[in-house]
Order: sequence, then structure tokens, then C-alpha cells
Amino acid sequence: MLKTLMGTALLLMASMSAHANTYERDAYSLYLAPGTGSFANDKIELQLGGQYTRTAYAFDVQEFNDSLGNFTLILKPGYVLKNITAGITGSYEINGIETDGLYLANVVFSSALVAYRTSNPGLEVPNYFYAVGTSFDTTVLGEQGYPQVISDSFNREQALGAWGELALFRAFSGELQLSGVAATFPYLDVTSYTRLSVDSVYLQFEVAAVPEPEMLGMLLAGLGLLGLHGRRRRA
Repeated sequence: MLKTLMGTALLLMASMSAHANTYERDAYSLYLAPGTGSFANDKIELQLGGQYTRTAYAFDVQEFNDSLGNFTLILKPGYVLKNITAGITGSYEINGIETDGLYLANVVFSSALVAYRTSNPGLEVPNYFYAVGTSFDTTVLGEQGYPQVISDSFNREQALGAWGELALFRAFSGELQLSGVAATFPYLDVTSYTRLSVDSVYLQFEVAAVPEPEMLGMLLAGLGLLGLHGRRRRA
């Protein structure tokens, strides 16, 4: 774990170098390593264009495991990170299902996320380590009446916001990872195959403004007046 944290911290500092693509928003600064896709509407998105398509024929396993890049997100005063959502889209096809066959298509997109309590992430030890990600998995056991074809597209996403601790931190760094496997183990049909294709992956940020102390005081005062008015009406 410590080795992974140190490696991600190095990636964070590298992403903040002069070679990174910088995006300035009202709520944050984003440093995106070259080749880590595009950024718009608070979303890092990578269109993969068939690069991660694997076909496993009979008695074969085809895999991929790759780093897609890294990023650093530094919040500006008055804002907190409310949520991060990871998403993945693609398709699969299983051809030649038979009795006792096993056909597997599995893909995982994740971000090794390191969080820092200050806006100087390279100068402190990270407080927490998150793994935000999403996956698609289909494991099909053989059925009578082959040959058959099962094909479908998938669009999966997973949010991290329910953890709640995100709002405690000022800076985040992450390395985007993609892994997948297609496998085909038929009983007899040597023409069987499993195909897995990943079309795109994305990471969506949701940022919220923190009320200024003066605004918060006015809000509390207003709520107090509403409560007093309600008690008078009941009296």
C-alpha cells in the first residue's frame, strides 16, 4: 500500500509539471497528463476507439491491463469536492454457447485516488487512499441448444460521494487504470469465441460551493426568525 501511495504521489507531482494540460475553473485547478483524454463539463473522458477490443477463441484467454494517464485536482477556497463518478461503456459478444461451456467477459475501470488536506499535495503525506471504479462482468455457463449468440452493450458507473469524506480534503491525485479479460472454454465447439470491447471511460467531478461565514450567519438568523414566527402563530 505504501509503495502504491508513493508511486501515485510521484505521478501527482509529474502531472503538475509544465508538460501537463492545465484547466482553470472557478472552483478548482485541474492538471491532466498528456494523453489522458479530454476534459469538459467537469468530466475527464477517454474515447478508446477499439484499442481495447479482445477476442478469445476456444480454450483461450485474452487480457489487457493498462494505465490511461493521471490527473491532479486542487480545489480553490470556498469549494469542496462533493462527488466523483467513474463510468465505462462498451459491448460484448458470446458465440457458440454449449453444454458445460464457460464464457467470460470482464472489465474494470478505476482510479487510484490519493487525497490531501491542504492545497500543497507534494509537501505532505496523503491522508487516505481511495479506489473509485466501476466494472462490467458476464460469466455464462453453457446451455442446451447451441450454437447461440449473446451480445449486448453496457454502460456502468459508480459514485464515491456516499463516503462523505471527500469534503474534508483540498487536493486529489489519481491514476486511471483499465483492465479486462475475455475467455472461452467450450466443451466441444471449437468455433466458439468471446469478444469484449471497451468504447470509453470517464471520471466526473461534482463540486459544491461552501457558504461564506457571513452568508451562513444570515441563513441561521433567517431560520431563527421563521421559528419564532411559527411559535407566535401557534400561541
